[in-house]
Amino acid sequence: MIMRQNYKFYISLTLIFFLCLIYGMFIYSYYIDSIYNLLKKSNDCFSEVVNKDRDFRLRETNMPVYFGIVPKDTASQVTIEREGHPIIYKEKTDSIRQLSNTTIQNHTIQTMLLYENPIHVNTLDSLFRTELRKENIDAQTAIQYTDNTTNKTYYSNSDSLPQKHFNRLSEVMVGIDGEITLQAFVKLSPVGIVHNATSSMGGITFIWLILMSIFVYFALKKEKVVVVTKQSKRNQVQLIDNLYLKADRDCLIYNQKEIRLTELYTQFLSILFNSPDYFVGYEDLIEELYGTIEKESGKERLSQLAKRIRMEIFMFIPEIELENVPRKGYTVRIK
Repeated sequence: MIMRQNYKFYISLTLIFFLCLIYGMFIYSYYIDSIYNLLKKSNDCFSEVVNKDRDFRLRETNMPVYFGIVPKDTASQVTIEREGHPIIYKEKTDSIRQLSNTTIQNHTIQTMLLYENPIHVNTLDSLFRTELRKENIDAQTAIQYTDNTTNKTYYSNSDSLPQKHFNRLSEVMVGIDGEITLQAFVKLSPVGIVHNATSSMGGITFIWLILMSIFVYFALKKEKVVVVTKQSKRNQVQLIDNLYLKADRDCLIYNQKEIRLTELYTQFLSILFNSPDYFVGYEDLIEELYGTIEKESGKERLSQLAKRIRMEIFMFIPEIELENVPRKGYTVRIK
């Protein structure tokens, strides 16, 4: 008969399962946060790239631009004076009046460049990818450029049309009348997302590894497997300080006095004393003591054997008691 593993094994497995579940929830949360942070950084990068592209195109025109700052409440028009070119006049609407002079300047430059040196969407996409790489963001990109004066839309590359797995960034509308709408799309690399999340995951992963090591240790730490057969007896088993079972001599040593046992008594006590929690079920006891036998007959013989052991042995040893666990088996209780 081989005794079962201690209940601590199953408790440890349960704890390992829940620990992995909780850790998985943390990983998922960090993964989602990483996506959010990367998209936010990508959005900032795109806004920065639009400004860089504006400055680059302005330098390409190689012409000075003059702006006059006038009180917001008095000027009815925004004018763009370009050396050697006609002056552009734009109506100063209520929405424009609410903008700062710097913002108005940015939009008027974009309006001027729309006629002189319009946006090249592929160039803008290339600048965007370069900016993302500087920020260690691994992503595929696509740019959508809409000229609102002609209602025409262009993409940076016909092969990079935004698919369902691309994330749409915030629209950027430029021009004093909103003549241009720019839309960026990014497809983040899963490896890049995980890499970005690892710095935040370090602490929780360290704690998880420590707890997992502890639980795995207890799960793998097995109780000694006790094999008790009719042909095999342990030479000596100590139950309490002053009580020993000497199976090879068929006797109990109690308070340094010897109590003689029959071979059947020795087998019965060996099985119980060597079992976890000193408990053995009816069927295991019957099988070890009597072999193949009719169930009810085996229980009757086992009951009579237990009764005799109580009267002849246990009544002289007050520190222990042989108990019948109803419908289960027998156990030795140490008082």
